[in-house]
Parts: sequence; structure tokens; C-alpha cells
Amino acid sequence: MAVVAAVSVTLIAAFGMITVRQNVMITSRDLGDSAAADSKETLINQVRFSLQRVARLKASLSDAELRVIVNYVEQMSYAATTVLLDPSLSQQEAGDMLYTLILRNIAETTNRTLASYFGTEQGNFILADTFGVTQPTDFDPRIRPWYIDAKEKNTLIWTDIYDDLEDRGFTITCAKPYYDRDGNIAGIAGVGTFLTDLYEIVIGAKVGETGQAFILNEKGQIAIAENIERDADGNVMRVNLLESPDETIREVASRMIRGESGIEHVIEQGVEKYIAFHGLEVTPWSFAIVIDVDEIIAPAMESERSIIYLTQLALRAMDNIIFIIALFIGVAIVIVVMAVMILSKQLAKALTKPILSLSEGAVLIGNGELEHTFEIKTGDELETLSNTFNSMIANIKTITAKQERISAELEVATEIQACMLPGNFPAFPDRSEFDIYACMIPAKEVGGDFYDFFMMDNNTLAVVIADVSGKGVPAALFMVVAKTLIMNNAQGGKSPKEVFETVNKMLCENNETVMFVTAFMGYLDILSGKFTYVNAGHNPPLIRRSGGEYRILPIKPERMLAIEEDTFYTQHEISLQSGDELFLYTDGLTEASNLEWALFGETRLLETVNKYPDDSLKEFTIYIKEEIDKFEEGTEQADDITMLVLRYDGKGEKV
Repeated sequence: MAVVAAVSVTLIAAFGMITVRQNVMITSRDLGDSAAADSKETLINQVRFSLQRVARLKASLSDAELRVIVNYVEQMSYAATTVLLDPSLSQQEAGDMLYTLILRNIAETTNRTLASYFGTEQGNFILADTFGVTQPTDFDPRIRPWYIDAKEKNTLIWTDIYDDLEDRGFTITCAKPYYDRDGNIAGIAGVGTFLTDLYEIVIGAKVGETGQAFILNEKGQIAIAENIERDADGNVMRVNLLESPDETIREVASRMIRGESGIEHVIEQGVEKYIAFHGLEVTPWSFAIVIDVDEIIAPAMESERSIIYLTQLALRAMDNIIFIIALFIGVAIVIVVMAVMILSKQLAKALTKPILSLSEGAVLIGNGELEHTFEIKTGDELETLSNTFNSMIANIKTITAKQERISAELEVATEIQACMLPGNFPAFPDRSEFDIYACMIPAKEVGGDFYDFFMMDNNTLAVVIADVSGKGVPAALFMVVAKTLIMNNAQGGKSPKEVFETVNKMLCENNETVMFVTAFMGYLDILSGKFTYVNAGHNPPLIRRSGGEYRILPIKPERMLAIEEDTFYTQHEISLQSGDELFLYTDGLTEASNLEWALFGETRLLETVNKYPDDSLKEFTIYIKEEIDKFEEGTEQADDITMLVLRYDGKGEKV
């Protein structure tokens, strides 16, 4: 019986440990899969954002390099035209001035330019490089591609990239016509420039081991890259992405040629890659960065392998323990049955209880019972693991408490801000001459936008809409100050112009955070319909005459508040008739973007507001917000959105 009991206990203990082993293996595998998947997604999102930002930055740097050459060519064309238009200059004097011009140009641009030159319609050619000015007699510029192209297009042009004849690197020519006294093309001014700086920008954009950067020209060819291949004759071999066998790559190349920006997932020769691109402004080229997906997710794969490796180590350790226990029990059974029974029970308890305790505790913690603690004193890795769990629970409780406190404070701040803005509608139920409605939807718990409206006297209504730079709590605090100052000064009897000039000076004082406010304010004379307003850098309002459509109120925005202390503002007036409406808004409407980074824009806003001409003012703003939400396609709201609609129903007289 003792042997049977010992064997039974041994089998039960072995079964329990094998079951725990299987649970550990399954849990570790699931954990590894989940961690790897989350890590891959996070890494890909981070790299996508970084690649787009680098592509945009490098495209701007490339434009800056090329724009320097454009400025020199523009100066040469303008100067040559000016010389030819001067009737007081002889032909010899005009030629001398052109010599001086290109000598000065080559001296100022030695590090960038290969040569500066003028070609005339008579076939004359003046060339200046680092060796001086020459006038080759055996060179007809009129047959050169740069001359022909610039003359045909009658504008500034860029040629294809070509090798310098002196083997000094890749070069490109920028050229533009100049004109005689009759307005006809007298010749072409051109600058041949090195692409060394542009090449360094491309090389400097390399990301990781597999990351590559390149510039694509308007023909779909890779014009500049780190490794430019040549054929057996030494000619540059141009890779044309429009001829790629992969349809996605061809589509990306077409978008780059059109000057678009974005990031796409492509497959090249069986390898998954991400390519980010951004169009240049100076030339019809596009800057691109491409990197292998495998390199992006390599850290996640390494983490997955580490988890698998650690799991295997744990399983080996558990297997060793099971083997030792079995051997010990077998020997103990032979020696003494009673000792085997006692030792087997103790060992089974010592091995399974901590693991089961950890497993049960993990389930409790997963269910949100953060008061649970582990009390395991085994003196081994299990005790270390239990202590780690306890520390983790304490940290989670601390973080949770902080988050709850911050959330509660932000809720209070949101309520305070909402109370500061007029929110009871109809706002003036006893006034039939006009109707008004406004709303503000912050991007965060609190925002920097605000609106206000109040009666100056029995016949004057004041309306205000403004947008503080930034978002969150700092913007909300600055908003409170700005709103209070505007109302106090307005109710003091000042005109809109005087209010903004006074408030601007007060906001400029001790503005160490360099925050600013765009604002629009207007007074409505209810009896006459005259609307007096001033704009401090804010979006122009929309106006709809009775029975017509909304259009932009023509107004030139002036300097924003809190920028410069001694700022003066211009006051304007319009006349509102019965049925006319004004729509005031902040840039959170027009700058709302979708998944493709496209903006909602003023054109789409005008189309939207003109869809709902006969709705109530509240429904009107609700429909506009719904249109914006539909356009954003589920993306997070990036900026505060504020709207104010004023409908004049009085008997306004023309002013």
C-alpha cells in the first residue's frame, strides 16, 4: 500500500507539473505572439511618421539648394534685359556690363556653379567659369538643348542631369530667356551647377542598414542616389520606376512625378518595403526614402525570439526538476516507503503551490484586483518573480491614481471653460431682430478657442471669435485672459478697433511664453443693420445675403494679438439686411485633415455651408461638424473647432 500510495502521489505530482509546464508553454507562446504583433504595429507606425518627416525635410533642403541657382539665373536674365533696354548704352558698353555680371556671378557661386554663360540669337556665346571669361567662336549656343528648351518654353527651365566634361561630378543647367527692347527673346542666360550638395542631402537621409534615399526626375528615372550604376562605356544607367514590373511601384512613381507626398507599402523583388516621398517645388522632381519592412520589425522579432528562448530555458529547468524529483522518489521508495510518501508530498507542495499561486494571482490582477499581493518565500526565481509582480502592482496603482486625479482635474477645467462661454440658447429670447448660435469643440479636454457675444447697450450686439496658439491647459489659461480683457474693454464703450489695440498692449506685457491670439470682433447696430468689425489675423468670416449663397467676406487680416505692442488695426463696416447671415469660425474647420493628410479647406467649407441654407442655426453647425467628421475618416481631431452663426432679421437700412 505504501508503494502504491507513493507511486500514486508521484504520478499525481508528475501530472500536475506536466500540466503546469504545458500552461507555461502555451501562455509564453501567446505572450510572445501578442508582444511581437503589438511591437510590429508600433514600430511600423513610428517609422512611417519618421520617414514622412525626413522626406519632407530633405525635400525642403533640396529646394533650398536649387533655389539659390534659380535666384542667380533670374538675376542674370533680369540684368541682361535691363542692359538691352537701356538706350544710352552702346553695344560695346552692353557687352562689357554682361562680362562684369557673369564674372561677379561666378565669383559669388564658385562652390556651387560649373559655369555661367549668355547665348544670343545671333549665335554669340559668353562663358565664365573659375578660369575667367571666354567667348568661343566655334560654339553655337542656339543648338544646345538648354538654349532650345528655354526658348521654346519662354520661361526658366532645368535640363537633365549630366556628367561634367572635366569629370568633376554630376551637373545640371538652369536657363532663362532675356529680352530686347521690342520684347523679343534676345538670348538665353544659363548657369551650370554641381549637384554635390544635393548628393550629400540624399546620402545624409540614409536610414538604417537597408534604408536608401534617392531623387526621382519628371521622367520617372532615379536621378540622384548613393550608388549610381554605369554601363561598360561609363554612361550613367538610369533606373526608371515607371517601367517596374510591380504595379504598386509604378503607381508610386506616377504620384511622385505629379509632385504628391505620402508613404506607401510596396514589394520589390519579393521584399516588402516602405517608401516615403515628397515633391520638390523648384524642379519637377521628388525626394524619396525606402527601407525594408524586415529591418523595421527586427526589434519586435528579436523580442519574440528572446521570449521563446527564455520560455525554453524555463521549460528545460522545469524538466530537470521533474526528472530529479522522479529519481529521488524512486530511490526513496526503495529505501523507505514512508520516507518516500513524506518527501513526495513535501516536494509536490513545494513545487506546485508557488506556481499555482502566481497563476491564480495573475488572474486576479488581470481582473482588476490590484489589492492582491504575492507572499512566496521559496528563495529562488519564483520568489524573485513574485516580488517583481508586487512592485509592478504598486507602480500600476500609483500611475492609476495619478491618471484618475489628472482626469478629474481636467473634467473640472472642461466644465469651467464651458461655463465661461455663453451656452444658453436662444441667447436673447426677447429679441426678434436677430438670432445667434455658437459652439466650441476642443481637441483636448480644454482648448484655446473661444467665442463670446453680449449686448453693449439695448441696440448694439458684440460678437467675438478667437483662437489662441497651441492647445491644452496653457492655451485655455491664455484664452481666459484674452476673453476677459476683450469683454471688459468692449463694455467700457470702446470701438472694436480700440478694444483690440488696448487688449494687444495688455497681452504683450510679460508674454514670456510668446503665445498669440487670432481674433475677429464686430458690433451689430440692431436698428440699422450696420456691422462694424476688425480682424486680427483671423480666418475671414463667411457672409450670406438673404436668398443667396455664402461667400468669403473680403477682408485683409491684420497682425495677431500679443505679437507686437504698438500695433494699430483697421475698422471696417458692412450693412446687413433682413435675412442676411454671418458665419464665424476658427482654423480647426479648414485645417481638419483625413488619412491622406488632405485639408478640409475653404473651398470644401463653402460647398458644405451652402448645402443647408434653410436650417436652424444649431442644426446648421451640427451638419457642418458631421461633414468634417465624415471627411476625417475617423482620424483624431487635431485642433479646436469653434463656430458662431449670426442671422439678422431686423429692418436694416442701407448705410
